[in-house]
Amino acid sequence: MVEARSFRLIKGAFGKAATLLILLLGISRLNAHPPIGYVFSGGGARAYAHVGVLKVLEANGIQPDLITGTSMGAVVGALYAMGYNASQIEEILISNAWQDMLDDSFHRKDLDIGQKRWAPYGTLNLEMESNLEPKLPSGVWVGNNLNLELAKVFAVAGGGRNFDQLPIPFG
Repeated sequence: MVEARSFRLIKGAFGKAATLLILLLGISRLNAHPPIGYVFSGGGARAYAHVGVLKVLEANGIQPDLITGTSMGAVVGALYAMGYNASQIEEILISNAWQDMLDDSFHRKDLDIGQKRWAPYGTLNLEMESNLEPKLPSGVWVGNNLNLELAKVFAVAGGGRNFDQLPIPFG
């Protein structure tokens, strides 16, 4: 009889502990927010809209767990993932001449004397524009100015880290 009573006490204590554990786990799940991801689309004008959205989210204390994007949305997202805030990203967008960066033509005045003299004699056959500037095939030069400018902007916040070490994961 004593054995049966002990078993009921243990069973009752275990049941209460299990119930308490389930309640505590449930409450902790209520406090945890679902993962938040920011997805930014492409387009130069949309990049400015993304900054406005970031400002509102920052003002409301909403922080992402993951960021991704395409084209200019990827640029905005990468900057935010690196630790730039919305105002800093806005300043970067306003202060850069994006149209000039997207124009990959180069001018003869930018070539040194050796390049000017030997430009038509390389292993690559270059066409000439009507103003006698060399015309490179788009596969050789596309995106160079933009890549150089983005490297400058990303280097400031990158600090030798790779994408796996950013304050906010970017993918």
